[in-house]
Amino acid sequence: MDISQIPLDTLVVDQENIKEIQCGICLQILVTPRQCRNGHLFCLGCIQQSLKKNRHECPQCRCSLDFDSLSRSLFLEKHLKNLNVYCKNHFKIDNHPTSFGGLNNSSKNLPPTWVDDMEGCGFVDSYEKIESHENSCQFRFENCKFSVNNNNNNNNNNNNNNNNNNNNNNNNNNNNNNNNNNNNNNNNNNNNNNSNINNNSNNSNSNNNNNSNNGFIGVNVFSSMTSSLNNSIHGNCSGFGASSNNSSGNNSPFVRVTVLNSKSNIVDNNNKNNNNEEDELLTTEGNSGEDHNNSFSSYDTKPIECVKIRFKDLEKHYLNCPFRPIECSFCKSEFTFYSIKDHETNCDFKLVECNQCKSQISKKELKYHLDENCPNQIISCTFGYCDKTFERKELNNHLNETLAQHMIMMKQQQQEEINLLKKEFTNQLQLKDEKIKGLEKLIKEKLSEPKIKIDWKIKNYLECKRNGYHQSEKFIIEGFPFFIGIFTDGDNNESKGYISIYLFLDTSDIPKGRSINTEFSLKFNNQRDSAQSLNREYKATFPIRDGSGWGDRRSIKTHNLESNGYIKDNTLLITAEVTIKKILWLVEESQCDKH
Repeated sequence: MDISQIPLDTLVVDQENIKEIQCGICLQILVTPRQCRNGHLFCLGCIQQSLKKNRHECPQCRCSLDFDSLSRSLFLEKHLKNLNVYCKNHFKIDNHPTSFGGLNNSSKNLPPTWVDDMEGCGFVDSYEKIESHENSCQFRFENCKFSVNNNNNNNNNNNNNNNNNNNNNNNNNNNNNNNNNNNNNNNNNNNNNNSNINNNSNNSNSNNNNNSNNGFIGVNVFSSMTSSLNNSIHGNCSGFGASSNNSSGNNSPFVRVTVLNSKSNIVDNNNKNNNNEEDELLTTEGNSGEDHNNSFSSYDTKPIECVKIRFKDLEKHYLNCPFRPIECSFCKSEFTFYSIKDHETNCDFKLVECNQCKSQISKKELKYHLDENCPNQIISCTFGYCDKTFERKELNNHLNETLAQHMIMMKQQQQEEINLLKKEFTNQLQLKDEKIKGLEKLIKEKLSEPKIKIDWKIKNYLECKRNGYHQSEKFIIEGFPFFIGIFTDGDNNESKGYISIYLFLDTSDIPKGRSINTEFSLKFNNQRDSAQSLNREYKATFPIRDGSGWGDRRSIKTHNLESNGYIKDNTLLITAEVTIKKILWLVEESQCDKH
């Protein structure tokens, strides 16, 4: 919670005067006071909400009341300006700490309580003039220049988290600046119009959740836990995270730190383990003169960010800030103080001892050193046929002493490789020979298959079309008489408008029981463009039942045949290629006479 949001009721020095200037609705000091015609006073915001609920009457005297009849109280406005108030830096926030030093779970959701800070500012002035003092107050809170709000000197391992924190904190700082500007403008309006007396308090209600991660913990819970922490390494820095109640649901910047070897007197040693809980402290131990190396060694987590520090303590804080930049003694890169120890432990340029030769090598080059340079590293002989192992420094001696043996081993190995290649070559050659013989056999079989090509020229196509059917002359293949037949308008109702073409076998001229297995093609030659010729391939065994032919009932549309270059000078060319695959004989079973 931002210190700028301290309610005016808390700032007033003489608390008895508050009763005379309280709102009749919210019972707090009037903000932008308005009165009914009988003089009853209310905050402008409070009475507006009351009137919006259709209660067109004064909440106290019940007289009729509306927006237009509300009036200012110039006397009260002047009285409010002259109220003696403390500087806001006089207070700290009390988040209901438990006697154990942590936050009581039952009180974490309670609103913060502002209490007097004995080490805060004691300046008192009128409410109208106090702001000019607060702007230059030595007790005001300022951002640490090493905070993640103000720099990017964070460990590379935490870049993503820090970037997220920077975005959140920058947004929150912008919100704070906007709120402060609004407050200043409101105060100027107060001076000019003698109204709007406490817009800071009014705005605080609407902006309570805007600064949940602004890194500010007021003069937070840790100051109220014990005064022994006030002389810590931060001076008046009260920790590294904010302790504001976070009703918006944003991630609280609290850091849970477990004290392992605490020197602080904040924890009662007699009851340290009674509740089986870890001590929850968000501050460092020791005094302002202690070395941070000792302070941070007792914590199991790192701080999220540095909080706001009182202006008078900034220089002292900078000397011990955990976010101050520190140069790595190995790689010379810059890191924050709290992260330098972890970095140096894992730095690639840190010198480590080789476990073989005991020389000092940077961690980054240790593997290369062991693989390539270390004289005591056990290696294998670089000669591929030798399986001896020894220290790297003995390599030259080994090569000189075993040169003759290496040559003999190499000769033996090469001879074995030659024999293996010969055997592999012989096997491959045998496979090639078998494959060649198989191909030769297949070619011979193909060449031995009877094959005939027939070109059939139909010269009077239009006359054939009128007849509806036309067939070629017979041609003999292996003693089988074949002929081609075409139907110019299909051979049934389903093929009307198509050319039907078939290969027929004349069964009247073949012996009974004899059949032939064929592969054949029938092609309509396009006389205008041979690439457009239509070719169909078939397989069939003749004779076919009932003397039928084998072909295509709907091979091509009659219209396409006549208009696309297949017919020239009333002539149609058809080519048939017939290959005899196998000739079969069917031997019928005969009955033997009984004797």
